[in-house]
Amino acid sequence: MSNRRERHEQWAVFWCSLTKTETATYIDFQVKRAGGSEKLFEAAAKELIHDFSGGVPPPDQ
Repeated sequence: MSNRRERHEQWAVFWCSLTKTETATYIDFQVKRAGGSEKLFEAAAKELIHDFSGGVPPPDQ
């Protein structure tokens, strides 16, 4: 991978990373958008999702 591409990807991750609160809000929004209940995941589960993902949401589908 080129250095330029690596720098771009690092920049994208830095600017696209969400806080734990933002991650929880994002999860609730996506679940609700899919027709589910915002209470599908407990707060602790949302924190684990944030920790595992580094706060980076999945790419747009």
